[in-house]
Parts: sequence; C-alpha cells; structure tokens
Amino acid sequence: MTENVSNIDELARINQKILAQGESLPTVQLKDGTTVQTGTVATLLHNINLYNLSKSEKVQNELKLAIPTLFKIGLFDLFPPQEWLNTSNEGRKFVGNAALEYLQQGKK
Repeated sequence: MTENVSNIDELARINQKILAQGESLPTVQLKDGTTVQTGTVATLLHNINLYNLSKSEKVQNELKLAIPTLFKIGLFDLFPPQEWLNTSNEGRKFVGNAALEYLQQGKK
C-alpha cells in the first residue's frame, strides 16, 4: 500500500525555493511504501536561516509543514527535538518546538 505524507504537494512547492529556475525535485517511495518529497532537509536549512533573519509567519508555516516528512525520514531519531532546543539558534529552537508540538498531537 502506498501512502503519502499528507502535505507532499505543498512541500514540493516550498522546496522549489532552493532550486534553479526550471529544476524540480522528485518524490521518492520509502521501503515502507510511503512517498516523500526530496529536498526537504535542504529547504529546512534554508528556512532556518530565513527564520533567523525575519521570523516571518510564512517561514514559520513552511518549517511546520516539513515536520511530518522529517519524522518519516528519521531526522528526529538522529537529532531528537529536545536537541534542537539546546541552542542559541532561534530557527533550530522553532523547529524543535514544532516537532514536540507535532508529537504531542500524536501525529508521529
């Protein structure tokens, strides 16, 4: 059974911001059958820098939309949300808090 991360189309649109014009990133199917958007970690790093500059609501929403995919690919297994909070980098803290909120909502 193939399953998509719920916001895959919107995430694909957001991830375009790191690409040259005319380029696109593929979606890939993981071994468990889930389809995810590639480029999400690279866009996350880009958006953390944008967040640190502006803390804009748009960037906050884009960071939050990446959370399900980041859990699915195991990023938060390697770097737990609590580690993201242990920093002076406000963007990383925002991601850590968003990941904890996602877990509290029981969405993992």
